[in-house]
Amino acid sequence: MLQPHDAVIVSELFGEAALLTLTHSLATQARSGFVMMMPIAGPEGRLVAGDAVFSFTPGRMFVLEPWQVFSVEVPKGAAVRLFLCRMRTDQPAHQNASAPNLFETARGLLAKLVLRRALPPKSLAMLVHSANCTKISRAVAGRNTVVTDFRIRRVVRHLHGQPDCPVDMLARLAGIGTQHFFDRFRACTGLTPRGYANVIKLELALDRVAHNDESLSDVSQALGFANQSHFTRFFRHRVGINPRAYRSGAAAGRRAAEQLCIAE
Repeated sequence: MLQPHDAVIVSELFGEAALLTLTHSLATQARSGFVMMMPIAGPEGRLVAGDAVFSFTPGRMFVLEPWQVFSVEVPKGAAVRLFLCRMRTDQPAHQNASAPNLFETARGLLAKLVLRRALPPKSLAMLVHSANCTKISRAVAGRNTVVTDFRIRRVVRHLHGQPDCPVDMLARLAGIGTQHFFDRFRACTGLTPRGYANVIKLELALDRVAHNDESLSDVSQALGFANQSHFTRFFRHRVGINPRAYRSGAAAGRRAAEQLCIAE
């Protein structure tokens, strides 16, 4: 039986949704695909996206473009129930997704949470009647939308294969000095080289924790963390819960799906 504050993670072809309870702020980060977030319950917080600040209130949906830098501030001692949907970037139909397609995917994932009794039906109505939706583009938030510098594009391709590559090696790959490289990378992407690499590592971690049976120690080592404690802190500060709770939430989502199939 799901408890009110349990995490639940559900997946489909084009995306994955998490229902979780934030008891602390989320660190500055980004995701490679579109992100949709909606507080379900709790006190007002703040969403910081680039140079823009928004009121983070229950029932207000936010859509963030890929690679948009953001953080979420939760009042100290408070708990915010959050619906967070991330779109998969390896699915061609969503590489240039329009808002209606995003909402269709998010509604499908939210409906799964309602059917699995993780959310009341009124939560789905909050998204269906999504007039209170804020779309945050990287341009609106004060960032470039395209990486135009061919040297930085070369480094970005390399980072997707080797996210632990040291900055000095990345600078040599770009063919410019370390400080100039650091400045150019941040100007082009809105992230530091390490921040960009952390996005890649986080998304690998989300998939491996939710869908693989390997130990968390093995996941930590495979992603280049010094130890499991470091990996746990990294994960919790960006996701809102620790890897073990996220894995349990994914298992809860699968069990609920199996029970629905049996009931039918």
